[in-house]
Amino acid sequence: MKLYTVLRADGWSYWCYAARHKWPLPQGGEPGDWIEVKGKFSLNERGLELFTLPQLVDWLGPVIWQAQGSGDSIVSDAKIVYRRARLVRKTAWDGLAARSFACDCAERALLIDQRAGRDLDEQLWQAVQVARRCLSDPTLADAIPPTGPVWMGVDACRNLEAWERGAAREAVAWAVGAAKASRDLLVPGDAASWADAASAVGAARAAQRAAWNVSPDACEAERRWQARRLASYL
Repeated sequence: MKLYTVLRADGWSYWCYAARHKWPLPQGGEPGDWIEVKGKFSLNERGLELFTLPQLVDWLGPVIWQAQGSGDSIVSDAKIVYRRARLVRKTAWDGLAARSFACDCAERALLIDQRAGRDLDEQLWQAVQVARRCLSDPTLADAIPPTGPVWMGVDACRNLEAWERGAAREAVAWAVGAAKASRDLLVPGDAASWADAASAVGAARAAQRAAWNVSPDACEAERRWQARRLASYL
């Protein structure tokens, strides 16, 4: 089973619910040195956080590394926390991959709504198409049509139908936001920006919600698809 961890460009932990660490980076094609948590060890307070591929969808960040864990571990639905771990290799994940994944999830959310028989604003499809073109030319972001408020307002979401329509719109808004932000955010090396990573996670979760509005089984199927798609970017 492959495991991953998510770091900042400088090697520090990006998610730090179980404490922040500076990870030794691999050198010369060899894995990085092992790091170990001494003393207290727990799921959400102290440990080294690793993720399976399905879990990783909810924890995307600037740089994704394949990693190994050893020794004591605590397994949960969201992550696996180890006492000892090391980095194995850097994946191909970067800003372009994050923005592409956000577009993938936005399109999936629109398709889910379309198959469920919901009426969709044509501008939502247009917005994703332009966001895709922005992957090669960020200056095109100004051509993205307006997609309305992400959450559609509290009052509008008081009825179930409006809440369901909001999932696809939210996914598109995340993809569009990443495309627009990519013009202005400079990040070191080949890391994804915080906006890229947040948009990828946001679009994925919105697509999951669109699928959940169909059925719990549809949501699980969507999560499996997202994991497979994410793997293609790693």
